[in-house]
Amino acid sequence: MSKLELFVKEIEDYELASLYHYRFNSFMPYSKKIILNEVKKRNIREDNINRYLMTENAELKNKISKREICPRCFSNEFYNSKEKESVTFQYETHEYEMDYKTCLVCLYSQDKIDHKKEKRKRSSNLFSFLNFLRRNR
Repeated sequence: MSKLELFVKEIEDYELASLYHYRFNSFMPYSKKIILNEVKKRNIREDNINRYLMTENAELKNKISKREICPRCFSNEFYNSKEKESVTFQYETHEYEMDYKTCLVCLYSQDKIDHKKEKRKRSSNLFSFLNFLRRNR
Protein backbone atom coordinates (compact mmCIF):
# COMPACT_ATOMS: atom_id res chain seq x y z
CA MET A 1 0.00 0.00 0.00
CA SER A 2 1.39 3.43 -0.96
CA LYS A 3 1.89 6.35 1.42
CA LEU A 4 -0.95 8.20 -0.27
CA GLU A 5 -3.32 5.25 0.18
CA LEU A 6 -2.43 5.03 3.89
CA PHE A 7 -2.81 8.77 4.30
CA VAL A 8 -6.25 9.08 2.67
CA LYS A 9 -7.54 6.12 4.70
CA GLU A 10 -6.45 7.76 7.97
CA ILE A 11 -7.77 11.29 7.47
CA GLU A 12 -11.25 12.53 8.39
CA ASP A 13 -13.96 13.19 5.81
CA TYR A 14 -13.48 16.99 5.97
CA GLU A 15 -9.72 16.51 5.40
CA LEU A 16 -10.35 14.23 2.43
CA ALA A 17 -12.77 16.81 1.02
CA SER A 18 -10.11 19.51 1.52
CA LEU A 19 -7.46 17.38 -0.14
CA TYR A 20 -9.80 16.94 -3.09
CA HIS A 21 -10.82 20.61 -3.14
CA TYR A 22 -7.35 22.16 -2.86
CA ARG A 23 -4.96 19.65 -4.42
CA PHE A 24 -6.74 17.08 -6.58
CA ASN A 25 -5.76 18.67 -9.92
CA SER A 26 -2.07 18.66 -8.98
CA PHE A 27 -1.90 14.86 -8.58
CA MET A 28 -0.82 12.35 -11.21
CA PRO A 29 -3.55 10.11 -12.71
CA TYR A 30 -2.85 7.07 -10.50
CA SER A 31 -2.88 9.23 -7.35
CA LYS A 32 -6.14 10.83 -8.48
CA LYS A 33 -7.59 7.34 -8.79
CA ILE A 34 -6.57 6.53 -5.20
CA ILE A 35 -8.22 9.70 -3.93
CA LEU A 36 -11.39 9.14 -5.97
CA ASN A 37 -11.63 5.55 -4.73
CA GLU A 38 -11.51 6.75 -1.13
CA VAL A 39 -14.06 9.49 -1.85
CA LYS A 40 -16.43 6.92 -3.35
CA LYS A 41 -15.76 4.43 -0.55
CA ARG A 42 -16.92 7.05 1.97
CA ASN A 43 -19.99 7.91 -0.13
CA ILE A 44 -18.84 11.47 -0.67
CA ARG A 45 -20.22 12.86 -3.91
CA GLU A 46 -17.69 14.78 -6.01
CA ASP A 47 -20.30 17.31 -7.12
CA ASN A 48 -21.14 18.03 -3.47
CA ILE A 49 -17.62 18.04 -1.99
CA ASN A 50 -18.02 21.55 -0.52
CA ARG A 51 -20.64 20.21 1.88
CA TYR A 52 -17.87 18.32 3.70
CA LEU A 53 -15.53 21.29 4.08
CA MET A 54 -15.49 22.70 7.61
CA THR A 55 -16.38 26.28 8.46
CA GLU A 56 -14.67 28.36 11.12
CA ASN A 57 -16.13 28.59 14.62
CA ALA A 58 -14.87 29.85 18.01
CA GLU A 59 -13.17 26.57 18.93
CA LEU A 60 -11.40 26.37 15.57
CA LYS A 61 -10.33 30.05 15.82
CA ASN A 62 -8.69 29.25 19.15
CA LYS A 63 -6.82 26.26 17.65
CA ILE A 64 -5.78 28.37 14.65
CA SER A 65 -4.37 31.10 16.90
CA LYS A 66 -2.36 28.43 18.76
CA ARG A 67 -1.20 27.10 15.36
CA GLU A 68 -2.54 23.64 16.17
CA ILE A 69 -4.57 23.41 12.96
CA CYS A 70 -4.38 24.79 9.44
CA PRO A 71 -6.27 28.08 9.01
CA ARG A 72 -7.42 27.10 5.51
CA CYS A 73 -8.66 23.49 5.87
CA PHE A 74 -8.55 23.03 9.69
CA SER A 75 -6.45 19.86 9.53
CA ASN A 76 -3.84 19.07 12.14
CA GLU A 77 -1.70 17.11 9.67
CA PHE A 78 1.56 19.04 9.22
CA TYR A 79 5.08 18.49 7.99
CA ASN A 80 8.18 20.69 7.92
CA SER A 81 9.24 21.79 4.48
CA LYS A 82 12.75 23.07 3.87
CA GLU A 83 13.00 25.74 1.21
CA LYS A 84 15.84 27.87 -0.07
CA GLU A 85 15.37 31.58 0.33
CA SER A 86 17.60 34.45 -0.64
CA VAL A 87 18.20 38.02 0.33
CA THR A 88 19.93 40.51 -1.94
CA PHE A 89 21.80 43.63 -1.01
CA GLN A 90 23.18 45.64 -3.90
CA TYR A 91 25.49 43.16 -5.67
CA GLU A 92 25.48 40.34 -3.13
CA THR A 93 22.91 37.61 -2.66
CA HIS A 94 22.86 35.39 0.38
CA GLU A 95 20.99 32.06 0.26
CA TYR A 96 19.70 30.30 3.34
CA GLU A 97 17.31 27.48 4.21
CA MET A 98 14.07 28.03 6.04
CA ASP A 99 11.81 25.48 7.71
CA TYR A 100 8.12 26.06 7.23
CA LYS A 101 5.32 24.26 9.03
CA THR A 102 3.11 23.21 6.10
CA CYS A 103 -0.31 21.55 6.01
CA LEU A 104 -0.12 18.09 4.50
CA VAL A 105 -3.72 18.23 3.31
CA CYS A 106 -3.91 21.58 1.48
CA LEU A 107 -0.21 22.66 1.43
CA TYR A 108 -0.97 25.95 3.18
CA SER A 109 1.88 27.43 5.24
CA GLN A 110 1.20 30.31 7.58
CA ASP A 111 4.91 30.35 8.46
CA LYS A 112 5.79 31.01 4.83
CA ILE A 113 3.24 33.81 4.54
CA ASP A 114 4.49 35.40 7.78
CA HIS A 115 8.09 35.15 6.58
CA LYS A 116 7.26 36.85 3.27
CA LYS A 117 5.49 39.68 5.11
CA GLU A 118 8.51 40.12 7.37
CA LYS A 119 10.84 40.04 4.37
CA ARG A 120 8.85 42.84 2.68
CA LYS A 121 8.97 44.97 5.84
CA ARG A 122 12.76 44.79 6.06
CA SER A 123 14.54 47.73 4.60
CA SER A 124 17.41 47.07 2.25
CA ASN A 125 20.02 49.12 4.10
CA LEU A 126 23.40 47.80 5.16
CA PHE A 127 22.50 47.45 8.85
CA SER A 128 19.40 45.35 8.20
CA PHE A 129 21.39 43.14 5.82
CA LEU A 130 24.18 42.60 8.38
CA ASN A 131 21.63 41.93 11.10
CA PHE A 132 19.91 39.41 8.83
CA LEU A 133 23.21 37.62 8.20
CA ARG A 134 23.93 37.50 11.92
CA ARG A 135 20.53 35.94 12.72
CA ASN A 136 20.61 33.33 9.94
CA ARG A 137 23.99 31.74 10.46
